[in-house]
Amino acid sequence: MHRICDTCFTLKGTQYENWVDKNIYAETTKEEEQNMDAISKPVHYNYSTVQPIDAIEAWKLNFRLSNVIKYVARHRQKNGLEDLKKALWYLQREIDKYDPDVQ
Repeated sequence: MHRICDTCFTLKGTQYENWVDKNIYAETTKEEEQNMDAISKPVHYNYSTVQPIDAIEAWKLNFRLSNVIKYVARHRQKNGLEDLKKALWYLQREIDKYDPDVQ
């Protein structure tokens, strides 16, 4: 970090105060980096070192079971009961696939 000045200033639409990071003139802004993280590292998955996508790929889960893992893994950080109900809906569809009484 380096000191720019004692006053605030705006650069490319971003407000800076006193101290700014060394990448102030980099091609990507902090806002752009946050948007990229929202895609590759969503906040509702950052509570653990194990990412749902890694488990899904390692276990070679199908679409329905992948969604079960996804919704269960994030329910506390995102939509609570709603995500658990979504997981249940996908799990029931997977169960129905094996149930001889379901046509």
